[in-house]
Amino acid sequence: MIREALFHHANSEWGYVADRRSLSLRFRAAMADALAIELIEYNRFHDYRLRRSHPMARIGADALFAYYQTTFVPANYGCIYYFRIVEKDDVWYYGEYGLQREEPVRMGAYEMPRIQDCDRFDAPEWMQDAIFYQIVPDRFCRIGAPDPGLQPWGDKPTWYH
Repeated sequence: MIREALFHHANSEWGYVADRRSLSLRFRAAMADALAIELIEYNRFHDYRLRRSHPMARIGADALFAYYQTTFVPANYGCIYYFRIVEKDDVWYYGEYGLQREEPVRMGAYEMPRIQDCDRFDAPEWMQDAIFYQIVPDRFCRIGAPDPGLQPWGDKPTWYH
C-alpha cells in the first residue's frame, strides 16, 4: 500500500451533504493498490462502541489514484467517522491523524456534527444540461493602452504550471 497516496478531507468535495439526510464521503488511494475500504461511523453522544460500517465503492481512477465513495444516512443527524482499510490480511485505520493501526475512537476521527439545510446545494433543474462560459471583457473592448502583462491577440496560449 502506498501510504502517501491515501487522502480524505472532511467538509469539502471529499465529504459533503448529498441531500436532506445523506452524506457522501470520498477517499483516495493509489491506483495500483488492491484495497477494501469501508467507512466506520458512530455517534459521540451515545455509546461510541456501537459502530456502523458502510462499504466504499471504487467510483473512478486516473493515472495515479483510485477514488472511492459511499453515500449513507447517518444513524443520527451527524456522525463521527474514520476509514478501515484492508489489504490482504493487513488492517489499517485512517482518520484526521493519518494512517494508524488502532481505531481512532474519540480522538483522531473525522466529524460531521450535524447536517444542516444550509450545507446542502440543490442545483436547479435547468442547470443540469447548462453550458457555462467565462467571458473576459478586456479581450473584447480595450480602452487605452494595452496592458503589457497581456499576450497579443492571436498568440499561442501560455500554460503556467
